[in-house]
Amino acid sequence: MAKESIKNELHKACLEFVKNRIKNAEDAIVSAQESANEETKSSSGDKYETGRAMMHREVENLSVQLSEARKLEEILINTNPTINHNEVSRGAVVKTSLGNYYISVSAGKISAGGDDYFAITPASPIGSAMAGLKKGDTFNWNNKKVTITEIQ
Repeated sequence: MAKESIKNELHKACLEFVKNRIKNAEDAIVSAQESANEETKSSSGDKYETGRAMMHREVENLSVQLSEARKLEEILINTNPTINHNEVSRGAVVKTSLGNYYISVSAGKISAGGDDYFAITPASPIGSAMAGLKKGDTFNWNNKKVTITEIQ
């Protein structure tokens, strides 16, 4: 069996990251709703209304987090990790003199193939600075000249 490509490893790691965020948000919503239901059984009057309002706000906040995580999942589902890129764009693996990046969603540091990569969005500051550049191109980042050494 052929060795899995770095890009596929990174893509799977980002999907796993997003799926965990979705599961955590869903679990937290269920927990908050259960707490709100418990509040109805054990409280009365103003305390009941305050507790219920707080739980409702918590569920709303968690629902926003869940919605954002599902948007990230959709982005990843629509990103084909088998396509090779010749310029920096969504789905590209970019190696630079500064570090290695997977242009997808913001998932932090990921190790793949013995190297560390940072999963970033195209809209992130460094993602924007690299957008559209090709192998051999340079850009300035934090007063440093950075060279793109490889794009997949």
